[in-house]
Amino acid sequence: MEMRKIDESKTYSTETPCGTIYVTVVSAETLRVFIHMGKAGGCAGAMLAGIEWGINTAITAGISMKDIVQGLGGISCNQEHGEKISCCATVSSILRGILADEA
Repeated sequence: MEMRKIDESKTYSTETPCGTIYVTVVSAETLRVFIHMGKAGGCAGAMLAGIEWGINTAITAGISMKDIVQGLGGISCNQEHGEKISCCATVSSILRGILADEA
């Protein structure tokens, strides 16, 4: 039986006005980011799929994680939950924390 190596990953979660976002970062030979929101479908799920696709496409194109974090940060949302923090800004915050931990 042939054994395959499984890349190490870490999953981070945080609350947003729309629900809990889970961001899984796989880092080995190639960095990949997976994003989902609990049981959410519809608009929130579609938007997170788009953010995930954009991040992974940017990584593949050689754009630095620092630039990706900066691009997603500061985007606001119309949902009320204390601060109006969007899913984009939330993902940016999680990725910023990962970068700080790696520094």
